[in-house]
Amino acid sequence: MVLTEQQQAVVESEAQRIVVLSCAGSGKTTVISLRIARLWDSGIDPAQILSLTFSNKASQEMKRRICKEDKSLGLGTNVRTFHAFGLDLIRRNSSALGFFDQIRIAKRSDIQKILHDIAVRKENALLEGDHVLSYIKKCKSFEPIPHDKELDAVFSEYCAALKSKCLIDMEDMIWLAVNYLKDHQTARQQISKQYRYIFVDEYQDTNEAQNKLLGLLINDTTNVCLVGDDDQAIYEWRGAKPRYIRQFAQSDRYELLKLECNFRSQAGIIDIANTLISHNQERVSKEIRAQRNFTFKPVYARFSTQAAEAEFVAKKIAELVAEGKYSPSDIAVLYRVNDQAAIIQSMLKARGIEYDTLELDENAQYSQFIDVLQSIVSLQSTTDLSDALNFPERCFDRFIFNDAKSAYCDVYGQECNYSTLEWLDKLYLSDVQFENCTEFRDRYGLITQLHQVCNTWSPSQIIATYLAFMEKKQYNVRFPDKYHFVLQTYDIAKSYEESYQDRSLTEFLYQLSMSIAAQDTARSVNLEAVNLLTMHRSKGLEFKVVFIVGVQCGIIPNEYFVRSENDLEADRRLLYVAITRAKDLLFISSFKDPFGSDGSSKYVKHGFLAEVPKFSFADIDSVEEIISQLPDKSLGDEADADFEKPTTENLTETIAYTTSSLKTELSEIQDVSDTPDLQEPEPAATGVTAEPETTYASQAESTAPRGLKDLTEDQVDSFMELSIALSHEIAIPENNFIVIIGATDIKTKVVKALLKANSVPNYELYDYEGKGFNLNKYFNNFRCVGIVLGPEAHKIEGVDARSLKGKLLSTPGYPYMVDLIDRHITKTSLQEAIAKIKWNFSRSQV
Repeated sequence: MVLTEQQQAVVESEAQRIVVLSCAGSGKTTVISLRIARLWDSGIDPAQILSLTFSNKASQEMKRRICKEDKSLGLGTNVRTFHAFGLDLIRRNSSALGFFDQIRIAKRSDIQKILHDIAVRKENALLEGDHVLSYIKKCKSFEPIPHDKELDAVFSEYCAALKSKCLIDMEDMIWLAVNYLKDHQTARQQISKQYRYIFVDEYQDTNEAQNKLLGLLINDTTNVCLVGDDDQAIYEWRGAKPRYIRQFAQSDRYELLKLECNFRSQAGIIDIANTLISHNQERVSKEIRAQRNFTFKPVYARFSTQAAEAEFVAKKIAELVAEGKYSPSDIAVLYRVNDQAAIIQSMLKARGIEYDTLELDENAQYSQFIDVLQSIVSLQSTTDLSDALNFPERCFDRFIFNDAKSAYCDVYGQECNYSTLEWLDKLYLSDVQFENCTEFRDRYGLITQLHQVCNTWSPSQIIATYLAFMEKKQYNVRFPDKYHFVLQTYDIAKSYEESYQDRSLTEFLYQLSMSIAAQDTARSVNLEAVNLLTMHRSKGLEFKVVFIVGVQCGIIPNEYFVRSENDLEADRRLLYVAITRAKDLLFISSFKDPFGSDGSSKYVKHGFLAEVPKFSFADIDSVEEIISQLPDKSLGDEADADFEKPTTENLTETIAYTTSSLKTELSEIQDVSDTPDLQEPEPAATGVTAEPETTYASQAESTAPRGLKDLTEDQVDSFMELSIALSHEIAIPENNFIVIIGATDIKTKVVKALLKANSVPNYELYDYEGKGFNLNKYFNNFRCVGIVLGPEAHKIEGVDARSLKGKLLSTPGYPYMVDLIDRHITKTSLQEAIAKIKWNFSRSQV
């Protein structure tokens, strides 16, 4: 990799303490990864290096970059968010902090219930509002606030209630860690001795509590590297303190280094970004230099109404996509406040353009699925089990539970002196009929069976199995939103597994819970949708085309929020961040006067666009010419265009997409045949537990890697999603082929793309009429490894399932036939058919 002089200076600096001011798109993550790699080369133990980040996304990206330099050393380097680091410290010292059991992260519902109970006890309904929670958060963040005796009492009771339930909230992860280190000098010295090299990314976003924690980790001998950009500080409203990075940058104790070369945006975009941000007074002087040449001026357009603005945006997006210039996911529409989104959505919908709002966990659907995963881990909490059994829809409430118990006693006439957990086992293992009994038994059976393997399977394997169950039950069709959130949880699990050594479900649950509590769990990008998001949510992202709407006084700068010069500069930084998300094209628009002010604020004298020369923009009349000059997007491989692009419209194509990317190492796949089935007991049986006495044999006995050839045909059918994962490790030799006969429900090019993605080099396709088909061509043909029969294949002369089985499949190793007459050839069924064919092929090679 060729580095710029500034990048090389950061990598090679010998200073004990440095501040790196990194402009937008300057490659800071790569540079810091190289600096860490250089420490390894000099003989530094990776365990002595600690890298702290502000968000989970940044943490995982940093971990991936470091592992790219050296995977074994990268995994040994501690890359954590501040909250993850604090949580780990709290868990390791939980007894000293007064916790009596395993610590769990409080969900939003837990916090609300605690505050409600306090308000009820104090007979004051005003003690459970948002202002109370805000007060608690500020106290735990060490914010200077005027104290209130009544709220202080609530604070004390709230903290005590959390501890009594072994719960901690998001602020506790830093607050408790700081208090512990302040009170335990020996522990503080041990940590400072352990971590001799500390890196902090996005330092401008750290708050008072995080700065206090960092101060307790550092001593006079610590080697410190602080990385950030005060021009991109946009979280002051939630406690971030960008003044710290400015102070350190101007301190004689730190060497100041700058990364000013932008590799993301073309020069026309960088020109207006530089001009805009230069008007801020509270900043360390720096100037972005565009690495990419100038192509097009950003476009500015002003409209008479907000509807006209939205119509322009929708129309131009439609043109860019229809003319093959960009894919929908290349495009983003950014806005200052969520209220601006509705009319944009309406105009896009009117043109048939799909969009994704990248929303947060507003409906708590990640939180609901956490209860399912928590039940799989422990099977001890009746609350978690109840929530898990009632996901994705309620099927087993307390009324049904009581009716089921009564029905059980009526049938067996037994004494009903069982605990709740024992009752669940009794009802599951019996044949007693009650409302929704099938749904209950299906869900409970899956949870208990996954519980047996949760210590040996990775989180993504467990979630993939749950996704397969949801598809089997048609939940993906009935509850597409909830299914989609589970699919996103799978994506989060895969990212987690790529970044961390401990891949247990327990540790992943902590990671996921932290992501939810930190509001760091946006949905994955829909590859067929335009991205709609606020400017704040766009931080850390980039798009080829960006539309920024409503750039005018009243929206940005937002006169409602601007109460000081510092607030005005904060809004200017926010617009700067939005502008620097764009790589190729930038459209800025307004529907009111973007230059003037309504006079309601003594700080807002003009709009931000008044600070950028008119000649920096192209006008609306130039848009058609700009679009016509754009090159067509690369069509790429057929597989890239048609395969592995899950969308909300294709939720019925579930596990095929999920498991096609499940790159599972063979050593992690255990023989599923060792999983004992839960058997129905005799009516008089007692003492049944949710966890069968028979252990999962492979945990203790088998450490040998398993492949497709080790599985029986029944196991391949039962655990198809894992079979598909294994099948990706097998390539069909170039001189072999498979045959697909009969009508398919997907286009030919999609079939070809799917086969190519599954390492099937050669294939022969026959339509529903079977033109040119000759059975003798495949009889005793060792090159033909498999035949897929579609729903119309049986109408073709010479293609009879029984005949093929008798003639071709009598000897192992000859073509393996998959009959899809009852299923049709879809992407999902074809993916599974290929896995079955590869299973037979691998078995025949032994």
